[in-house]
Amino acid sequence: MNHEASRDASGFFNSLLGLIGPNGAGKSTLLNCISGFTRPSAGTVTLDGVRLSGQAVHRIAAAGIGRVFQHPELASDRSARENLLIACHGSLGYGLLADMFALPSARRQEGEARGRVDAVIGRLGLQIAPTGRSAAFLTGTGSSSRSGARS
Repeated sequence: MNHEASRDASGFFNSLLGLIGPNGAGKSTLLNCISGFTRPSAGTVTLDGVRLSGQAVHRIAAAGIGRVFQHPELASDRSARENLLIACHGSLGYGLLADMFALPSARRQEGEARGRVDAVIGRLGLQIAPTGRSAAFLTGTGSSSRSGARS
């Protein structure tokens, strides 16, 4: 049996979509295949004619496809803003030496990342706590321990 899912997704850019279905329907498997965490047992995943299936996860992420897991892990001893900045680091193009020596390229990219984070915070209408407050409140624990987190 041959199953093919093909859709022109151009109308979905800048949209918020939901993927719903009963437990075991394959929602997580689909997202894992698209983002490269799982290889499809049959068929291929393509984006703009470029085959993504079989590519390394970091290459798929570089193409603009990301994945958020059901139970995100936060650096609970960091602020919410700092957690968002940590999330930006995968897209920064400077290396270890540029970071160690605070080269202009690293400082510029860090500034751009702070600008992107501030734009997201503003777009979502979030009120970010002062820098000293940890992000533990986002997990529902109120502390840096994950043992009491709500699922």
